[in-house]
Amino acid sequence: MASPILGGGIVVDRLEQLFISAIEADCRSSKDQAKFVLEIFTQLGERLVSEDGNVLETEEDCMQRLLALQAKFNESRLPLLRRAKVI
Repeated sequence: MASPILGGGIVVDRLEQLFISAIEADCRSSKDQAKFVLEIFTQLGERLVSEDGNVLETEEDCMQRLLALQAKFNESRLPLLRRAKVI
């Protein structure tokens, strides 16, 4: 994604892009953001995998995984992207 501060781009993976879309769609809580992303995965017929590569079967497992990934995103990448004026 383009950063006017850096005068270049910052690599943002697909999942990070979906979290950004959730924020821009006014999903305020972590749970709402994870739910937003899960709905997109479901609509596209895509599946989430665990850290060890196993396909997550239940919505509860998917939400737990997304919440963990989203917490990492909020902690490390989101502040960087905001400082770089990407979002």
